[in-house]
Amino acid sequence: MKRILQTIGIFLGYFLLGVIFLNEFSGCTKKTTTQPSPIIKYDLLKTRITIRFVDAATHEIIGMEDNKKVKVVVSGVDKEAILDISGVKHNPFLSANGFMTLALTSDAAVVPSSEHPVRFTLIASLEGYSSCQKIMTLTHEGDYQIRMVLVNNDNPLTGIIKSWHTGLGSIVGDTLTGDVTVNMPDLQISLLIPKGTSLIDKNGNSLKSPLSVSLIYYNHLDKGVLSVFPGGLMSTLKENGILHNGLFSTAGFMEIKIFGADGVPAQTFENKIPKLDMLLKASTFNSETQAEVAGGDWISVYRFEPDSSYWLFEHHDTIHPYTAIPPLGDFVVSTEISRPAVYNIGWFNGNSCSNPAKLTFTFDTLSVGGSAFLTGTIKKQADSSYVDWIGCPVSKEGDTVSLPMMASGIPLFISWNNDSCESIQVTPDANPISIDDPCSALPLAVPLVSTTGNTTSVIVDISGFCPNHPDVKIRPSFGIWYRPENDLCWKWVDMRDGYSKLCGVTYGGNYLIGTYYDNRWQQWSFTVTDTLYVPLDLELSSNVCGNVFGM
Repeated sequence: MKRILQTIGIFLGYFLLGVIFLNEFSGCTKKTTTQPSPIIKYDLLKTRITIRFVDAATHEIIGMEDNKKVKVVVSGVDKEAILDISGVKHNPFLSANGFMTLALTSDAAVVPSSEHPVRFTLIASLEGYSSCQKIMTLTHEGDYQIRMVLVNNDNPLTGIIKSWHTGLGSIVGDTLTGDVTVNMPDLQISLLIPKGTSLIDKNGNSLKSPLSVSLIYYNHLDKGVLSVFPGGLMSTLKENGILHNGLFSTAGFMEIKIFGADGVPAQTFENKIPKLDMLLKASTFNSETQAEVAGGDWISVYRFEPDSSYWLFEHHDTIHPYTAIPPLGDFVVSTEISRPAVYNIGWFNGNSCSNPAKLTFTFDTLSVGGSAFLTGTIKKQADSSYVDWIGCPVSKEGDTVSLPMMASGIPLFISWNNDSCESIQVTPDANPISIDDPCSALPLAVPLVSTTGNTTSVIVDISGFCPNHPDVKIRPSFGIWYRPENDLCWKWVDMRDGYSKLCGVTYGGNYLIGTYYDNRWQQWSFTVTDTLYVPLDLELSSNVCGNVFGM
């Protein structure tokens, strides 16, 4: 506990709450106290990672209505540097109300920079959903907003096609006595496990027959499918023992699993190498030739390693015309696979930039102000294919947000989600906005416009306390989500030393406020009144109180 206490760097002092309030929010209505109160600032974690968990098909936040909790395990070289926003270490971390906020330790040895980035992978899982990985590369201190998209097994995207086959093959003396062929005929996909193959589990034992095979195909041309690309399209490739950050393009990817009679999965093949034939649609864009795929084009095969969240380069193959009758005008790749895994058939651009371009938000008139949480989709200019999701908290004129790490030399654009949830939106002329150089050192201006004039701002004042020290005020910096009671779209806003400014609210409106910390969600309701000030008390968890007071 002492080590965590030092990490958080608690400052204990005696200040008037009114003085703090004036310093943080000059010009706003305030309440003051007549007696000084002991105050602890719980705010020295400078880098926060705020996550929302979304269902791939419905786009709804997972757990907001049914309290489902997504488990998140952190892996990778810098995994020990990742804490809960409250400074507590969990394994796993748990979402609450569909959100999670993690943070980077304040240890001086772990300060993210372009020269020394902090690297780790978030692995999210929930019963009934496919797991999701997100590779993170932090190059600066500050706030990171990300979205993790999970696929509900009972309601997948239309572009995800599953095929399950049982009662296959005969294994005698640890090897197959004949070929095993599994087809997905509607997709012209075929897996051949040749006679003489030994299928080995993680303990080095041979599988027993009969076999079961699961094939899951992800059609890259279907809307939404690229958002569940393992690790994210901006990812890490390991080739010849060297790690490269860059951007994947895909002609389709699929997961192959093989199980023995007792349900034990195969991990490796011995003696023989299975072969996968996979169809490539003619409209697939080849990022190397900057044109639609053609016969004779080369393409690469990559295998995903879930334990490390790296992609491994396997080999190059050649694209051939598909010659089945009737002719489809499409293409096919015939490739060997080294083991059951997720395979991507595609291309990789390894020219990443550690200092991606920045967006600077401006208001179209001097009268416009407030805050918004703007979201959008980053796509390639060449073929309008999905690259990443972006979330941008904006609270004042001139706020600047960095793009996620990007590959240089690939022009992009951002299509902004101008929904009714926000009172400030990107002006139509800047939506979508082109980013010709994603690694430019010059900020790109994004003009904003107010969508309603009958709104105001409210100051939220959160005082945390511990039951054993109720007179000591603890000022957290966890971040806040808020929304109207009759609307499901949550908006994020910064919280510093217990204070937040909620903009775009209406007089007399009923709102919900929530904050995430220590695997839990705390929620309040309030009505906007003429005071424009909402004081709230937060009874802190025993973990946080232990950090603060050394209990």
